[in-house]
Amino acid sequence: GERRSWERGYGTEAVRLLAEHLLAGLGLRRVHLKTLAWNRRARRCFENAGFAECGRVQRGGSGFILMELRREWLEDSDEAKEAVPSSLPSPP
Repeated sequence: GERRSWERGYGTEAVRLLAEHLLAGLGLRRVHLKTLAWNRRARRCFENAGFAECGRVQRGGSGFILMELRREWLEDSDEAKEAVPSSLPSPP
């Protein structure tokens, strides 16, 4: 994305909305991902969205962080309740 939009929470909000859709809308029990270990910005975004580290792997000379988010996040987290901003306009 454009640098002027960095550090404003847009990525975290997008990840939260997608996670909510996957867990609540599609009924998945767990969402997992892997991100490059050196990519601290992505890891921080995923952590802020509720994901937690659950492992590490090496592939093709690169280190990856494995992260997951479980359905309990929907019930236990105030962040999940805030995942859909009230300031979004209603569809026409």
